[in-house]
This record gives sequence, C-alpha cells and structure tokens, in this order.
Amino acid sequence: GSWNLKKLGHGSSKDFALVAKIIDDNFDVLAIVEVMQKQGGHPGYDSLMTTLGSTWAGVVTSEPRPNNASDGNAEFYAIVYRTARARPCAGWTALIYHADNDGSGNSTAPDLFSREPAFGCFVAGNFDFLLAAYHATWSGGDIEDISAEVRHVDEVFASMAAARPGEGDLLIGGDFNLVSSDLAAATGLEISTVGSGSTLNGSGERTANLYDHLLVHDRQKTAELIGAEEVIDVRGEAADNKTFFRTVSDHLPIVARFNTATADDD
Repeated sequence: GSWNLKKLGHGSSKDFALVAKIIDDNFDVLAIVEVMQKQGGHPGYDSLMTTLGSTWAGVVTSEPRPNNASDGNAEFYAIVYRTARARPCAGWTALIYHADNDGSGNSTAPDLFSREPAFGCFVAGNFDFLLAAYHATWSGGDIEDISAEVRHVDEVFASMAAARPGEGDLLIGGDFNLVSSDLAAATGLEISTVGSGSTLNGSGERTANLYDHLLVHDRQKTAELIGAEEVIDVRGEAADNKTFFRTVSDHLPIVARFNTATADDD
C-alpha cells in the first residue's frame, strides 16, 4: 500500500503507537511519503521504525528532495515491510531515485519532479516486484501544473524496468494530488482506485479528493493483483475524526492485495 503520513517528523502531536498499529493491522509492504527532513535526518521515520519493532524493517532514501538540509519542507521516501512476509530482492539494499535534478542547486539539468520518485525491489512469497514511492508537486492545486509533472511517470517506469531487466511488475504508490480522471488523463494508465476520497479536512471529515493511488504499469503482466486498489477508512482507530487528523494524518492509506502463492510470471 501507500500512505501520506502528514509531515512525519515535524511537530510533537504524532501518535506513533497508533500509526504503527494501523500499519501492522493492514499492510505487509507500505510506501510512505511526507517523511520530513530535519537537520539532514529523518527523526519521524526513525521513531516509527522503533515503534513498529523487530517484526518490521524498512528502507529510506539516503537524501531528501529537494536535496537541501536547510529546507524544512524537504522530504525523504520510505518503504517499510513486515519481515515475516516480505524482504528486499537480492542485492537491493537501498531505494533508488529516478534520475532528475535533485534540487540542490548543483545541477543545470531540467528539474522535472519537485520530489522525483524513488524505488526498490521486494519479494513477498513468490511475487517479486518493483515499488516506487512518489509525492507529486502541489503547485497551489493547479491541475495543469501537477499533471505536467505527473506525465513523466512513464520515464520513471522506464528507469525501474532498466534497473531490473525482465521484471514486469512495476508499481508506483503515493500522493499524486490528482483525482482518478485527471491522473488517467496525465498518465494514460487505467486508474482503478476505489474510494470516495483519500484526504481529510481540518475536522477529520473525508473530502471528495481521491489523490492517493497505486499505479500499475501493465495490469496484464501484474496478474497477481487481486481486485482494485482501495482507500481504507481507518479513522475509527482514533478517539474521533479530529483526533485522527491531528495525531495521525490528513490522508487515508491505499491498500492493494496480491496473490503471492502462485509461481511468479516474470
């Protein structure tokens, strides 16, 4: 699955025990966005991994995006996994950024992504796959600007395919800041996310904005996917909706289910 964890590492209101419980109850592999940079580190991610405990492990990008330790809005990406159910592929010890201007000011190359996706390779049962985490630009909510960035995800899929030749199971999860119809128009992909909305207002009430998705590069090749990706409403884990918004996130997570028992097809 994927989850925007609302400025993970900023402030003191995050209920790490509740976040960890929701993850443990619902996921085996989870891409996390809005892992905030603080003094060059990622204290929110570190606290989450400590709270999840020894049955979970994770990988986090080595640098934030933009790559600027003084930028309080810079973000890392992380992917966490339940060690009894999943593991990194052999030889994969880190998340790899799609090649782009890193925002450090040291590159003259075009900066196509404000936070270019980063991906890793994982194995769950007999199913191996590449999973990228991605947090699209917000750009003041300008759909044209957001779509202009998101259109480049085809290049990200190409990077993923080149990193593991022959692998057909390519997935990008995260916060795309686009509803399904706009995301489909920007990517040319089938968007099947089920849910009335994945973002919350300040009172913790669900909005109509279904911004969180899991992109599947080729649904015929990824025949292991069971049903549609869906938003799961976990607000009931908190005392009330407003408490969820304040202590957990302003986004609901996305879950997708895969058949990991049959022989992998690539």
